[in-house]
Amino acid sequence: MSDQICMDDGFISRAATQVPRTGHALYRTIGETVRLSLPIILSRTGFLLLFVTDTLFAGWSGASDLAAIGLGSALMITLLLIGVGATGAIGVLIAQSLGSRRPHLCGPLLVNGLINVLVLGLILMSIGFLSDLVFHVTGQDPALAQDAYDIAWHFAWGIPGMLVFVSLSMFLEATKRPGLGCLLFLAASLANLPANALVSLGWGGLVAPMGAEGAIITSSALRWLSALALLVIIIRREHRQGDPYHIVQAFRTLPRQIKDSLGSKGRVLRHMGLPMGLTQGVESAAFTALVFFAGYLGKAAVAAHEITITITSLIFMIALGISIATSIKAGTAKGQENRAEAGQSGLAGLILAILATLPFAICLIAFDHVIANAFTKDVAIHRLACHGLNLAALLLLIDAVMITLMGALRGLGDVWPPFLIQVTTYWGIAIPSAGYFSLVQNYGAVGLFYGMIAGTLASVLVLLPRFLSQTRAKREPDANSLRSLNCKAESVSV
Repeated sequence: MSDQICMDDGFISRAATQVPRTGHALYRTIGETVRLSLPIILSRTGFLLLFVTDTLFAGWSGASDLAAIGLGSALMITLLLIGVGATGAIGVLIAQSLGSRRPHLCGPLLVNGLINVLVLGLILMSIGFLSDLVFHVTGQDPALAQDAYDIAWHFAWGIPGMLVFVSLSMFLEATKRPGLGCLLFLAASLANLPANALVSLGWGGLVAPMGAEGAIITSSALRWLSALALLVIIIRREHRQGDPYHIVQAFRTLPRQIKDSLGSKGRVLRHMGLPMGLTQGVESAAFTALVFFAGYLGKAAVAAHEITITITSLIFMIALGISIATSIKAGTAKGQENRAEAGQSGLAGLILAILATLPFAICLIAFDHVIANAFTKDVAIHRLACHGLNLAALLLLIDAVMITLMGALRGLGDVWPPFLIQVTTYWGIAIPSAGYFSLVQNYGAVGLFYGMIAGTLASVLVLLPRFLSQTRAKREPDANSLRSLNCKAESVSV
């Protein structure tokens, strides 16, 4: 069917007369971002809590298990985050569709997105199955490399399930209903605790203790179960509500949606999702490179680095949630052709990101010994972890600003230039600096963070001016001129 889309006078008037909002309006935007971001933060925290729990149980199983899960999951997390980054295109495009008053496009966008991420997930899973080549080529200890490959293999088959779950969550978040995905994945995170106790440590004697490998197996299974449960719940709920976003209709015409996903509609998703995924992968790959550098420094360095990254990544979910909320609000403003609103959304996100992560950064410094004690009693690992946590506090603040700027630019549809900026700053500055400080200057594991701080700060210094230029108010044409431009018919296939 074909719909003729025409902007009404009210929308044109808002777009034509947009002006910078007042300070009071900024507070309102901050409040809206908080309400949207809180369930997103909880959902992404639940996603990471699976891995934090795995790391805890691996640490309790022994230093070798902790080092294995650190090395084995490093590459897989990079692959997973490439996929998760690519799913962001679904949320942005749905937000833009809602901003331009075309809710009927949301269902086809979601279904086409699910088809694309499933294919991407299978590709990433296949790469994960070949991760043993990476460990051997990079010269890792043979025994550690074999244990790490076992971890990577079981992590890999859970990736497609995780991408389906995140895609469904993106739909809920873009339609301002993020609570369902949040509750479901937090439930999965809680279920992971007894599951790890049974499988990883062998409590109850039902299975022999499987250590870090058992922990990863339970997490991958829970990722798939969560995805399938959320899919069923969304379809049933949309059906009961009269299918306002045409999701049920899209699933009923699944063969056509598969065909569309290979054509122009799929290309739109891939054109936006590819750089978003690659951008996420560039940053994650940089952190993965740090793990390999740590591998050259010994098992203690790998284990300590794993503790530091696990804790800071958990806190980073706050900034990520704010970034996603900022992306959705900026995307809605983009659909309304309202630059001032997009700029206000980005500013609100930046303020929130700093205020929300600052207390945690202080805690990393004040309670570094307590945090390290929760993971290990090994003296050497404990000492290195404390040093890493102190430097990670500064990195956390800079990274929070960086990811929020990225989210705002994604909402505006600006994806390829930020990707190139990330490639340049992380692989041109961060990684060489980390290798220099840790391996050449012999600062050890601490030197890894010196390099990442330098690269992330460079990224912020380039992204901030770009965001300001993208949202700078321009002189708008009068309402009559804008009406003549925007009220032309758009033929949209549903």
